[in-house]
Amino acid sequence: MWFFAPKALKRVLRPLLGQSGWFLTAVACLLIFNQDDRADNEGDLLQTVRTHHRAASELIRSFAATFQCEATYPKAEAISRGDYRRSLGTVRIHEGVEGQWTSDILIANGETRIVGTNLTSANQREYRAERASSAQMVGLSDMWMGMLMVIVGPKGQPMSIDRILESAKRPPSATKVTEDGRKCVRVSIDYDEADGREVQLTLWHDIDCNYLVRKRTVTTKGTDWRSVSTVTEFAEPAPGVFVPSKCRGQTFVESKLVKEWLITMSGLSVNFEVRPNVLQLPAFPSGTVLHDRINETKYQIDSEWHQIGPASPDRVLKVASPSPGQSDFTSQSRSEPTPSARRLISLSLALLVGIAIYVAFRMRHRSLTLQ
Repeated sequence: MWFFAPKALKRVLRPLLGQSGWFLTAVACLLIFNQDDRADNEGDLLQTVRTHHRAASELIRSFAATFQCEATYPKAEAISRGDYRRSLGTVRIHEGVEGQWTSDILIANGETRIVGTNLTSANQREYRAERASSAQMVGLSDMWMGMLMVIVGPKGQPMSIDRILESAKRPPSATKVTEDGRKCVRVSIDYDEADGREVQLTLWHDIDCNYLVRKRTVTTKGTDWRSVSTVTEFAEPAPGVFVPSKCRGQTFVESKLVKEWLITMSGLSVNFEVRPNVLQLPAFPSGTVLHDRINETKYQIDSEWHQIGPASPDRVLKVASPSPGQSDFTSQSRSEPTPSARRLISLSLALLVGIAIYVAFRMRHRSLTLQ
């Protein structure tokens, strides 16, 4: 800071403060500026992550893939296989295990509808239907959640990175790191669950894959439980468009692996024209029982989803929906980050002006005392 001071000001301040005073002042200023630069750099990194991750998601207007979910520990077994289709905010999933069950899911207009079938002992097809808020998770078959394109946040809601950052109970931290040989930005977020427990969420955003999430860890403070999800492969189905294609999840209790699963996608395609019939649910017979998770009731419906029978209570675990009007993507800040060098000079000059005013006051006071 001494080097930025005008010569005239140096001549006034040197005899009053002395060299030791300037040294202490310089050390104090460096500590202050270092703290300010660190906060500024973290803010810049977080803004970069938000901007690039949002852009990476918005590049994908439509998406299709075949997927497979399988457990690899404690024993190897198929969980489900199916097809995933996405067109902007509408999602259509077909999954099942051959010869056992199928499930068709449609997520659209803030609502999730599911038509499922089971094979009875008499080899007859038994239908079921469900209705829930779109904020409610549908399991690993939701590829956007399973592949860390969206992140599960407070109250178990799948959220965008923007909303996750906004839910933090204290300022998130951001640091550039190398993870498994990849350049990443590591973001740590603390938030409170509905039951009051504090959760620490850490995300590793891969810089070379449009800042998509490569790794996620979740720990609940005060417990020995920890969850780790790692994207082991990314695909580039179109130039500059990256999508996770393989993700491994693990759950630990007291550092012991208790569960492990693997999700794999193949046949990926993006930004194609989606035919309306592709996003429709299959037909089902009138009289099928609907489990309405929004109203916690069950009743019979016709083939057009209209209620045709009396409702009865059907209490199930319900996940709260987002606050009204809360968007998945918040507006991007229009303010440009202030360069660190400019901030350093501005603060240095401000401090010098403050010292000059203080010195002038002391000189004026001494002059009045001598009179």
